[in-house]
Amino acid sequence: VEERGRVAGGFSNISLEYGTETAKGVNGSFQVKVAGSKGVKLEAVADGTLLFISDDEYLQTYIGGPQVGVNLLGGRINPFVRALYGISLYDGVRSYTHSAGLGVDVGLGERAFFRGTYDRVDISGIPPFYRTTIGVGVKF
Repeated sequence: VEERGRVAGGFSNISLEYGTETAKGVNGSFQVKVAGSKGVKLEAVADGTLLFISDDEYLQTYIGGPQVGVNLLGGRINPFVRALYGISLYDGVRSYTHSAGLGVDVGLGERAFFRGTYDRVDISGIPPFYRTTIGVGVKF
């Protein structure tokens, strides 16, 4: 059966570009295959993250866009690059958001996989930051 997409969830950590401040949170993503040939695939991705800045402060990002991946070792290893665009919500304010990053899915069996990602996230009005996410997912 040909894979049509993937859904994944995990934990995120951010670090600011010019400092040592960090924040932790959760992440979820959904992707569907748009086109593919000879192990290379183009996918559409929707990604959401909730980051806990402090006890009463949090940052939400909702971004989506294209992702290009390659199936290696019979599909067990899937590195990818992506460019995502959308909005963020912080302190009641919506801001334009975009990110560029890369990641890899490592098969844990027929349908399950481990995911690791690294993205630079730019939100209008605040310094850029780097988001690292680890998690698990399932292929469908």
